[in-house]
This record gives sequence, C-alpha cells and structure tokens, in this order.
Amino acid sequence: MHKTSASICGRCPRRHVRILTEDGRLALSAPFQPWRTVKRGSIMNGFMKNAVILAFLAIGISTSKAQSCRWDGTAPFCDGECAAGEEEITRLSTWPGHWTGAVSSPAVNHFGSACVTGSKALCCGTGRAASRLVLAPVILSGANKCLDVHAPDQRSNGARVQVWDCNNSLQQTWKVEAGTIKSGAGKCLDVHVFDQHQNGAKVQVWDCNGSQQQRWTVVGRTIRSGAGKCLDVHAPDQYNNGAKVQVWDCNDTIQQTWTAP
Repeated sequence: MHKTSASICGRCPRRHVRILTEDGRLALSAPFQPWRTVKRGSIMNGFMKNAVILAFLAIGISTSKAQSCRWDGTAPFCDGECAAGEEEITRLSTWPGHWTGAVSSPAVNHFGSACVTGSKALCCGTGRAASRLVLAPVILSGANKCLDVHAPDQRSNGARVQVWDCNNSLQQTWKVEAGTIKSGAGKCLDVHVFDQHQNGAKVQVWDCNGSQQQRWTVVGRTIRSGAGKCLDVHAPDQYNNGAKVQVWDCNDTIQQTWTAP
C-alpha cells in the first residue's frame, strides 16, 4: 500500500493538482480548473463553480483503492448507488474532460455517457486507507486546522477569523489571487486597520478595497501581511476549534505555519 500526498503545482504552465506516492513518484497530475459536482438531486454551485477540485488526498489513500473503484449509474437517467461494502467518494453528472487520461485507473476513467438527470456515484471498496474529497481550496494551519470565518457572520464586515476542524464548508474556502485572500463569501482577509502594525491585531474579513491591510504574500510556509507581520494562531489555543487568528512578528513557529492553495 502506497501512501500519497497532494499539492498544487504553482510552477506548471497551468496550476495542476499533483498526487505523489510516499516515495516521491508522480501518481497523478491534472489541471486545476472548475467543473460541476453533483450530489443526489442538486448541483453544488456558486463559489464552487470556480473552485472545485477532485483529489484523493493523503490521509492515506492507496493506489490499490483507486483501482478498486467503479462508477454506478446508467445514462441518461442516472441514479447511482454504491453497494454494501463500498464507499461513495463523489457524484458527478458528467466527466471532467481535462481529466481524461490523467487518472491511471481504467475503472475511474470509464465514466461513460453524461447524465441528463441524476448523477453517477464513484464507488470504491472499503476496508482500505481512508480518503476525503476536497471540494475547494483550504488554508491549513501547522496544527492541521482550517482557516475559518465565523459562519453566522461570514457575509458581514468584521466577521472574526479563526481556525476549525476542516469540514469542506463555505467559510473554509479561500482563493489566493493578486495579493489578496478572498473568502468563499467574497470578502477579503483583512487586519484591523488601526492595529495592523501591532502584535495581536485582529484578523477579520471585509469588503475588498485594495488597502494595505488586505494585502497578503505567501512566503514559503508563512502568510505575510501588508505591514510585514505573519498570519498567526493564538499559540495556547492553536489545537482548539475557535482559536483566534491574528498577526504577529514572524518567528518561524508552528502557529505561523500554513499550507495555502
């Protein structure tokens, strides 16, 4: 059984999802671009039209698991169902064309005709290493928590930013582009303007306005503000849900270590 890891290749001509075996061999490389993912009877849309990726990430997925997979559901009126002893990995109504030939498993490649209604289920044998489907880019802390906006307020200016167990929710979706970090709700990651040069300054979300307090640069495993501070989790709470996210002098600590999309 080969453990794998996944990353976004920023040096590729177009950004690619890359999946590597634990000995460093390339298991899969595919363009990072949008498609529609269907869950029983409904299309996940909105922000996910621009930010959906299908990747088997390393919580320990094995190449043998991918080879035991199959698509269930017959076009044009699909109603895919996995059998007992199988795990439903995802559902699709049509095969993403840019993945053709990118997946080594013939079974996963063999999607067949697109669905007019319903969706097909990707069913994989259970009893193997766990896997998860990443629906959108996340920013992961050194303590393996996801950067998160307080859910009830995520569309409001000043909503607090924290870390939380990763759960594929809208409030944990981020897009790094042109020196900004945008939330799934379309707000910009922002430092409280009057305190942005101070350690412990609050990090929040706000309407994007091109200001210094909304400028961010990914430098290695750190995320640095326009004022030169590092994005930081309150150290005593960094392994707890709801831990405060702030800015602090850069110091190479685990609470300032991030994995950004």
